[in-house]
Amino acid sequence: MFPRAQVEIEVSIPAGDDYWVPKPSDIDEEGFGDFRGVWPIVQATTRLTADVIEDERVAAAYVDAQASTPEAFEKLAYEIECYWPAVGDSEAPDFAARLGSGWGGLENLELGVAGLTYALSNAGFYPAASCRSHVGERSWSPNPVVIFAGDKRRVVLLERLAQESGCGLLADYSRGNFLYVYAPSIQEMMTLASAIFRNRVPFRGLPKTGRKQSPPRPNASNQPTLF
Repeated sequence: MFPRAQVEIEVSIPAGDDYWVPKPSDIDEEGFGDFRGVWPIVQATTRLTADVIEDERVAAAYVDAQASTPEAFEKLAYEIECYWPAVGDSEAPDFAARLGSGWGGLENLELGVAGLTYALSNAGFYPAASCRSHVGERSWSPNPVVIFAGDKRRVVLLERLAQESGCGLLADYSRGNFLYVYAPSIQEMMTLASAIFRNRVPFRGLPKTGRKQSPPRPNASNQPTLF
């Protein structure tokens, strides 16, 4: 099972919204904006995006089948998020075999928002922060959310996909000219990630809004609060 939040879903970006994307000088190894514990994920490759979306699907299906309570979901999701098979753990956890030898991890992101983060990046958006929402502890978001920046033409394409996937899409002026996509559960977020990736050609056909970044790979030994 996936925990579900009571949240009103709205897809509405004001016609006069000031669409904004960060300049290369705005982005450093800690991302951009006023977020902490994050790093930039800009212009993600199609191959890596496909891998993250598939690995997230496999992990989510496993958690969905194993967890019968929100607390069980939280515990198992956290364990999977912290598991990094690329580092060659000598003692893999019990669930590793169920995920399969080809499972590559979630790039140190959280289950349910990792795929969407990469799908948005691959489509030319600029993810800034994300949270799947946490059960039984302080969570900076009561429901799954990805905060990002994007240009108008891409946002127009995104609106329809968000609505069809059951996700909300709104402007967030409390942190600057950011947008945020959110949902009652990670199920809708993963549905949107797949929809964006399937429709990536129109997104990627638009002019790029910034140059490619080469951020350092995140430290796999530390699971940050945000991505």
